[in-house]
Amino acid sequence: MKSAKKGCILFVDDEELVLLSGANLLRSMSYEVISASDGMEALDLYNRDKEKISLAIIDLIMPKISGLELFGMLKKINPGLEIILCSGLCTEETEYEVLNSGASAVIMKPYTSADLSSVLEKIEKKKTA
Repeated sequence: MKSAKKGCILFVDDEELVLLSGANLLRSMSYEVISASDGMEALDLYNRDKEKISLAIIDLIMPKISGLELFGMLKKINPGLEIILCSGLCTEETEYEVLNSGASAVIMKPYTSADLSSVLEKIEKKKTA
């Protein structure tokens, strides 16, 4: 018997391999996943499915709309949305800024399934506390 879904995650990354592997990883952890390869697509998908999306995982550096811009737009639409920002090039200053702006976490690329699982568990525990 399949376990119940834990929730729906909007997963945004402009690198196809990261997008596919990350979405598969999240699905293996019992999450429903909606994938987007850029900020505009992510915004459209969020507006379409915002009732069911409980968390977003966003790459910080993307063309067109950066992860930071997308983060700001999603927070305007839903200030309570849990958002994890991912980057391979995040400075401590940027990490501090986004966490103070309401990001739930920052995770450095390349991350492992254990890293992602740990961050998601911390967010879940915070929600139920």
